[in-house]
Amino acid sequence: MTRAPITSCPDAQLLIAYAEGTVPTPTIQLIERHLAGCLLCTELHGRLLEFERAQSIRMLGGRYAVLKELGRGGMGIVYQVLDVQTQETMALKLLRSELVRDGRSLRRFENELRLARTIAHPNVCRSHSFGWTPESPYIAMEFIEGKTLRQLLHPGIALSVPRGLEIARQICAGLLELHEHGIVHRDLKPENVIVTGSMRVVLVDFGLARLVGSESTLSAALVGTPGYMAPEQIEGKIADRRTDIYTLGLALYEMFTGTVPFVGETAIALAMKQVRECPPLPRLANSSIPHVLERAILRCLEKNPADRFDSVAEVEQLLDKVHAALALGGTRNAATPKKRMA
Repeated sequence: MTRAPITSCPDAQLLIAYAEGTVPTPTIQLIERHLAGCLLCTELHGRLLEFERAQSIRMLGGRYAVLKELGRGGMGIVYQVLDVQTQETMALKLLRSELVRDGRSLRRFENELRLARTIAHPNVCRSHSFGWTPESPYIAMEFIEGKTLRQLLHPGIALSVPRGLEIARQICAGLLELHEHGIVHRDLKPENVIVTGSMRVVLVDFGLARLVGSESTLSAALVGTPGYMAPEQIEGKIADRRTDIYTLGLALYEMFTGTVPFVGETAIALAMKQVRECPPLPRLANSSIPHVLERAILRCLEKNPADRFDSVAEVEQLLDKVHAALALGGTRNAATPKKRMA
């Protein structure tokens, strides 16, 4: 009996099974005939073989073939995947299931993700979809080849002022885009900033802190990184764009000094220093930092949100002035109002 040819593209699971060699011989013959006349499926099959995963392919969400694990963190596991429907290489974050037990937090996060999908900006990682596996939720997003800012920072070694400004100005551009869409990052830190080989700087994992709870209390917040949290987050108060400005200040401090402003023997001790203590002057660690840049960092790190810059645009404009002044051989023409730490 002659089997009817496959007139439409095989579904993802059948094509994966074919790549693994687990379909019966008659079906293999039908698929091979189909591949001979279908460029789309032929390319997809070739991509799967390229990554040498044909014998151990794991599917997530019914459409994402896992190529390799990229990393693990407090929020979950990140994989490089192939979207078998679009043939795009993407990143997929498989979230810890316990993070989404709070239904209200999950709904807020999903609403925020829908907003984020409308953002197309070079300094913001593009989010594609939110879904569920049988065990855990996941986020599919743009795959970015590069290193995290954390990987580029080394204890005791500051970035040069020009290189630091190049990265900082792009972080500001990404934050400003998020804020203009009504999105607060809430978890800005070097681990969530990717720098590509071409020096494109991209913000990732924005909004995920919503899944810890409605607003982070001290105990919930310590799931994250207390060294990169604003006082109001630690105290369980509402986070807004000025929260991101504080953590931006923490990142600028570490980038330009090679050290962090606060250290503690325990997570709670470190969190309390964020709330109560003033940071050491950045120029004590790196005298090459322009005075105007030092004042900007300290203003970002004001304990009271009302004393910080009101908008990332103000920080970005100041960094642009410092960059322009450096290009002219000095920083005397760049200025910002002086503010004392509370």
